[in-house]
Amino acid sequence: MPQGTPWQHVPFEHLCDLVEAGLELTGDAHLGLRLRLELDPRAGGILILLLLSCPDVRSAVKRMVRYQHVLYDAHRIEPEDHERRLVVVMPGPERPALAQLRAWMLADIVDGVRTMTGQALRPEAITIEGPAPADVAPLTRALDAPIAFDAPRTTITFDEAALRTKLRHANSMFLDALEHEARQLAAALPRRRSWVERARGALEDELPREPTLESAAARLRVSPRTLQRRLAAEGTHVAELLSGIRRERAARLLREGRDIAEVAYLLGYASSASFHRAFRAWFGTTPAAWRDEG
Repeated sequence: MPQGTPWQHVPFEHLCDLVEAGLELTGDAHLGLRLRLELDPRAGGILILLLLSCPDVRSAVKRMVRYQHVLYDAHRIEPEDHERRLVVVMPGPERPALAQLRAWMLADIVDGVRTMTGQALRPEAITIEGPAPADVAPLTRALDAPIAFDAPRTTITFDEAALRTKLRHANSMFLDALEHEARQLAAALPRRRSWVERARGALEDELPREPTLESAAARLRVSPRTLQRRLAAEGTHVAELLSGIRRERAARLLREGRDIAEVAYLLGYASSASFHRAFRAWFGTTPAAWRDEG
């Protein structure tokens, strides 16, 4: 990459399209496993060198999570239980490419841990969304761990001993220098959407159905608990965001001359009475009086 050239992501939708084109051309039910990347320090760039320089597996996992947005456009890995469990999150509705991308990311994690440590470390457990493939043997060989299919989330779990395993190329001096470079790479990227922005978009997309924490989390492909935690870190919660969205839309729709019952429906209220109560809490008056005054 020429110096000064911004880091370019392959947009997630394009990546899915490419994988699905590959599926159609090859008919390979395990295409995702063929796409996995070798953790090669000679060709991997700053981020691979950074991971290889970490003292142990847990430290490498933390940095992988910290800088993953440099590599990935939309899909991501979220740590749980002090990095023991990693949740692979793919955005958007289910499509054929996602099963391949999940297998790809899981296999990359297993291969990466083994390359960094020089040991045949095995995950403690793996769960995968969706049904098992007709032939599970290639996946079982690649992941080398108990796999539970049709799970609510895709996860890979390592035991504490694996996370404490030392890396064979650990180098504290290189680690500091490479982390400085990784921070600069991350800072040069376009601003990432906040969780507030993502949640607002998900709630708006749910209307005129009544949005909930669960429905918004499903659209964002995270657990309700994760979404709650992310929003709390940004000082808000789903109910507050939804109230703000409805308040803004109510004012706009009434200014446009929409019927009050229609506005109530478009905002996802079960009845006009519920909308009237909320409107009075926002503006201290009824929708009809507010419109007449405006």
